[in-house]
Amino acid sequence: MRSIQYVSPSSLKTFYTDREEYYLKYLADFKKPRDPQTLPMSVGSAFDAYVKHYLYRRFHGELDPRFAFDALFAAQVEEHNRDFALEAGKVCFEAYKVSGALSDLLTQMMDSPVKPEFEADLRGVVGGASGNVGGVPLFGKPDLFFKTVDGVSVVYDWKVNGYCSQASPKAGYVVLRDGWKGSPSRSAGKCHKDAVVHMRGRIPVNVAQTMDVIEPDWANQTTIYAWMLGEAIGSNFIVGIDQLACAPGQIRVAEHRSYVGKAFQEKLASDLLKMWAIVQSGWIFDSLSREASDARCSELDSLVKSMDGEDLFRKMTS
Repeated sequence: MRSIQYVSPSSLKTFYTDREEYYLKYLADFKKPRDPQTLPMSVGSAFDAYVKHYLYRRFHGELDPRFAFDALFAAQVEEHNRDFALEAGKVCFEAYKVSGALSDLLTQMMDSPVKPEFEADLRGVVGGASGNVGGVPLFGKPDLFFKTVDGVSVVYDWKVNGYCSQASPKAGYVVLRDGWKGSPSRSAGKCHKDAVVHMRGRIPVNVAQTMDVIEPDWANQTTIYAWMLGEAIGSNFIVGIDQLACAPGQIRVAEHRSYVGKAFQEKLASDLLKMWAIVQSGWIFDSLSREASDARCSELDSLVKSMDGEDLFRKMTS
């Protein structure tokens, strides 16, 4: 069994949703081949390259080669998807600009007392006498983070949903924007009916709903990033999510700005501690006896060793 050096938001999610998948990806003696990138995933990655390239140049001037568009695109979009994703990502980025959501974000970033950072490798051990999770090393790479005027962390991400199908905006947005010119939708320029918006500097924040109520997965990911930025468990850092909700022929942008509930943060910390203890003990399938857990690990090791990536993918999804 391999050892792990840290916990990331994605590995935490996999651990609690599919323990066998977690073992195959992170612990098996023979590493599971990576699943191919899907078309919907490639669209989000391409949009990510467009928007980060644009924003990095605006805030950092001379371009770091890592943030050249071609470099970002090649690093994030797998070769078999590139022709499709190049055009689809551009469509999403143009809709993002037309909607005014990009201008909103730029305005909010301008007030930051520190230069915004993109894709920074964050590491840290959350824990200690303050009551945080003891001794759990964390790692993450947030899309973007900056500070409010009064020094509170803003952890930011983009989500592209439904480009190859259809998706609706998540509830709780502080404003919904149309990504097209012409006749507006009925909700254009309005906040969600359940949102109560208070301004924190120039950032509108939904104080009626925390991000863990709106979308727990978003809250998990951004909370771990915030802790690595020095925010304490239970603090009121701001989560910013711009969700591109796509449907045939149209893209809307739901701007989400919320806090994360204290109880949710405490439960997340507890889940991290439990996960780390289980992995370090080697008793991975803790719903089984230790003997049965060890036997299942051996079976999974043999499965990965005996199959190539394509055969394994068919076996695990059959």
